[in-house]
Amino acid sequence: MTPPRAEELLSYMTGLGPVGQPVTVNRDVAMADIGIGNANTYYECLRYLIAEQFVRRIGGGIYTVLRRPEEFA
Repeated sequence: MTPPRAEELLSYMTGLGPVGQPVTVNRDVAMADIGIGNANTYYECLRYLIAEQFVRRIGGGIYTVLRRPEEFA
């Protein structure tokens, strides 16, 4: 099942830099910017995006967006 805020998080991450380029995501700032109320929801969305290969974790808050939000289904 798709977490309800996953598409918003993907869109946010895409806005930080071009697809295929590493971006640094500060969890607290991202949560505040898109209105996610708790870290559990944030990490649930992030795990989904990684598992579905929308995002790749590089490490230490650095991610690469692999697919655009338009491909989210």
